[in-house]
Amino acid sequence: MPVWTGVGLRLQNKERLIMFGRAKNCRFGLAGCVMAVSWQLASVEVNAQGPSPSAQRRSTERPSASPEWPVERLNLEVGEQRVLPSEGVQSYSEGVRGVVDVRLTRDAKQFVIVAQRPGQTSLLLIMIDNREKHLSIVVGGGDTKAEPKAGAVPRQDNIRLDFFFVQVDKSYNHQIGVGWPGTVGPASLSAEFDLTRRGFTGASAVVADQALPRLDMAQSQGWAKVVRRAAIITENGKKSTFRGGGEVNVQVSGQLSSGIHQIEFGTTIDVLPRYDAQTGRLQIELQADVSDLADDRGTGVPGRSHTELSSVVNLRLGQSVVLAGLSAQSESSNQSGLPWLSQIPLVGALFGTHTRFERDTRSLVFIVPSVMDTVSAVSRAQIAEALKDYEAYDGDLAELGAMRADLVPLPPVAPAPPSKTGQR
Repeated sequence: MPVWTGVGLRLQNKERLIMFGRAKNCRFGLAGCVMAVSWQLASVEVNAQGPSPSAQRRSTERPSASPEWPVERLNLEVGEQRVLPSEGVQSYSEGVRGVVDVRLTRDAKQFVIVAQRPGQTSLLLIMIDNREKHLSIVVGGGDTKAEPKAGAVPRQDNIRLDFFFVQVDKSYNHQIGVGWPGTVGPASLSAEFDLTRRGFTGASAVVADQALPRLDMAQSQGWAKVVRRAAIITENGKKSTFRGGGEVNVQVSGQLSSGIHQIEFGTTIDVLPRYDAQTGRLQIELQADVSDLADDRGTGVPGRSHTELSSVVNLRLGQSVVLAGLSAQSESSNQSGLPWLSQIPLVGALFGTHTRFERDTRSLVFIVPSVMDTVSAVSRAQIAEALKDYEAYDGDLAELGAMRADLVPLPPVAPAPPSKTGQR
């Protein structure tokens, strides 16, 4: 057996061989194979008691690594499909959404990439050994000269806008004191005299407004909160309108005629979204009108709080923005009673009434935009089956079917390959 001439250093139960020369095989008992590069220095640690399991694996086979992808750049046309292997992929992430549709086959062994619209995007692949693969995808416009089929519906992005109208209100009111009438009306006196009997048969005296005081000691306080949520789904670049609410009918009477007047309340939204898939930004033209019924304050006819908004915003998908905010505080104070006497401190409460009203209102308008993606038939079937399992669930987990399986299966994660010690 050919051997190497070298120097052997023994450290406890191990030998370190330092060799020069051409690459040849040498064996020390069952120590395994030692490889050296031609005319280079090689240093290998050998166990004097026998080969280790890792040394046996390195001597018999090379550690498996994640397979190399056949391409790093894809050029597709709209509607074209491409199949790529998914072996060794732990997870993946898509760049600009909507340019292509990345799907996984049922056996989780292949990716199906479908070009949906012209543009450029990227696909990040995280392998099982934590390496990263970047795949650049460019989608062309296809055959622009081809005439569309009769009745064909072009593909457009659907934009969903969620609006939140939040309003909180706090009020306080009191009326304390002794109320005196502002005016005292004339008194009337009537009597009936019987001439035959020569006497009065009846008499009465009426005072229209009596000069008698009343005791006021009313106090009220409270709060209110209102949340309105509206969701609108519309095609990219198309205007959409949403109206919701009601009306209150109030009878109005006049000298010559009477009728019914409607007081409308609710939410009216006109929105026009424009989405750019290349940059991921969204421009929204918005007009909103929000109104609610207010307290009638004893009149029998309700009031109406009204908020109107007209704005144009530009934001990125996934961001939420406060379109408008209102903070209003109102306070009023009134004192009535007998002249001069009601102005006396402390004692004036016996000769007059003090009324105070406070109100604090705050309102905000939020908007959250998103782009709706089409759900594949396989995913819809899995969701429907999971909902059926949810409806039929009675406490037995063993009877669950779709709820125990992953909706998008991925290949099992393999352990990381052993480090290549002793090789350079």
